[in-house]
Amino acid sequence: MQFQNPQILYALFLLLIPIFIHLFQLRRFKKQEFTNVAFLKRVVIQTRKSSRLKKWLILATRLLAFAMLILAFAQPFYGPDAGTTSDQPLLIYLDNSYSMQANGAAGPLKERAVQDLIEHLDEEQEFTLITNEERFSNLTIAQDANTLLELPYSPNQLNSAQINLQINQWMQNVEGGNPLILLISDFQQRDLSALDLPEQARHWLVPLQAQNPENVAIDSLYLQPDKEGTQRLVVALSRSGSRARALPVSLFNVQDLIAKATAEFNDGILQTELNFQVQDNQNIDGMITLDDGQMRFDNIRYFQIKTPSRLKVLVIGEASDAYLQRIFIKEEFEYRSSPLEQLDYSLIEQQHTVVLNELQRIPTPLAEALSDHLDEGGSIAIIPAETIERDSYEALLNRHSPIKLGAHQYRSKKITTIVFEHPLYRSVFDRRVRNFQYPSTALNYEISGGNPALRYEDNQAFLTASGKLFFFASPLNDSLTNFQSTPLIVPTFYNIARLSFNTPPLYFELGKDQSFDVEVSLSNDEILELTLDDSRFIPQQELKAQLVTVSTREYPKKPGSYSIVAQDTVITKVSYNIPRSESQLNPINLSDFTQYETATQLDDLLLELKASTQVQSLWKWFVIFALLALCAEVLLLKFIP
Repeated sequence: MQFQNPQILYALFLLLIPIFIHLFQLRRFKKQEFTNVAFLKRVVIQTRKSSRLKKWLILATRLLAFAMLILAFAQPFYGPDAGTTSDQPLLIYLDNSYSMQANGAAGPLKERAVQDLIEHLDEEQEFTLITNEERFSNLTIAQDANTLLELPYSPNQLNSAQINLQINQWMQNVEGGNPLILLISDFQQRDLSALDLPEQARHWLVPLQAQNPENVAIDSLYLQPDKEGTQRLVVALSRSGSRARALPVSLFNVQDLIAKATAEFNDGILQTELNFQVQDNQNIDGMITLDDGQMRFDNIRYFQIKTPSRLKVLVIGEASDAYLQRIFIKEEFEYRSSPLEQLDYSLIEQQHTVVLNELQRIPTPLAEALSDHLDEGGSIAIIPAETIERDSYEALLNRHSPIKLGAHQYRSKKITTIVFEHPLYRSVFDRRVRNFQYPSTALNYEISGGNPALRYEDNQAFLTASGKLFFFASPLNDSLTNFQSTPLIVPTFYNIARLSFNTPPLYFELGKDQSFDVEVSLSNDEILELTLDDSRFIPQQELKAQLVTVSTREYPKKPGSYSIVAQDTVITKVSYNIPRSESQLNPINLSDFTQYETATQLDDLLLELKASTQVQSLWKWFVIFALLALCAEVLLLKFIP
């Protein structure tokens, strides 16, 4: 037991005064003789022993009453050493990832956890709140309940190292003893092997469990060619759980329903695909939806299908370019070729891709123009001639790449290796082809450096790249190679041109590094904005001559199809979706973490902590004891003779 006003306890010494007075007032009985006592009333005979006992009892009750009153004014209590609940440091990590949308016994997990915190924490208890996106210090329920209620969901999830860092930073600033740490999460697919909570704090892992583990998610979308004039939009779906289900899936263009299908999951089927037919060159501001009654975030996919803009390709040289004309068809490319002597240099800055087709030398003015072209985000493919002016080639290569040009030799070599991870071929092959009709070259230059995409049988590079600069190790005319006749030449040059302009895909995912190009010419004081409904933000952007390169990561925060706006004019749209990493409801087993306490119910834990830290005031009981002592004194005076 402790006292808020312990100095008042000195008044207990005053109780000695009535004891001394009582002792001095005790008198001995004296014998007095009377001649005739018959006329006196009958009196109760009172012995010396009973009289003394009664006086001591009365004195004790009075002393007890005064002592209880003094103790009451000292305000006794029992509880934690800190004295009040609000003095105990408290840190709460609340997982606000999208898997916390799953329904528990009393509603969505995150919302239920927030309600438990609001209902069961002391209103004046100060605490620090950590989420997957933010950190809030010195919160109280009395003043910051709305902050908890308005917490958004996050596409990110803190790993063990990030949680350790946040907690250690908090511990460095903790004032007071007995710090408490609560980790509240559904612990979906979390790697907690590196979790290291401080020993000087009490800590609990609070796993929140979904009531129904069944969930169906729209995993991904992609396009595939179909009949002439159409293509297929493939919708890949997956589920967790085992119950057979059939769910309607709807395809919208803006708000218009344009198609509907049913996704059937029979026993044992965990993945399925649906196909929607769309027209070529059809612009769709699209949305795919389903409703499985579980988590909402993975029941919708926003996407954009745009008619691709025609990319501009300029071929410089006098060698035959018939094979290039067949690749760069007019439906997708604006193809132009020019001999070096007749070249209009002003055309280069307007191009997406420039191909140097077996030039014997690269003049300095052309090298300068090509350097500017690379700086502005364009791509260059260099096909050397049989004999070249080495210095002019090296001047361009050394300026923009680590590619080194060595000697050339007339020796037949086969091209045997495709680097499937290279950006040129990453999405070309369904499977890795090992045995194909190897093309060969009769003349080859030794090249080193860069990022090889194709290799000879001796592991030397046939095609290497540095950024958007591509260099072939051999001329491509029919007299020196059969590369023109192999199927490999089409995706090679097609993707060299496509990589010159970073076209946005069907959709992006939130919380990841994304980059894309917007074909627009802006002045230095103009910017692009991304807007959705009433929200807008300015992304990181790099202004170039004919385009703007946009990069996003931290923003946007919510899914949807965003308009890209310049001077209140919508240029195009891009779509962002929530990652599907938490669609599978598969929590980890916390029984492996025996070093940490766990609590199955957050509300029970909060009530237990509140009770263990609650200050119990006792002054009322001492007032009651004082009144009882006074009542006892009255009874002694009235009923004891």
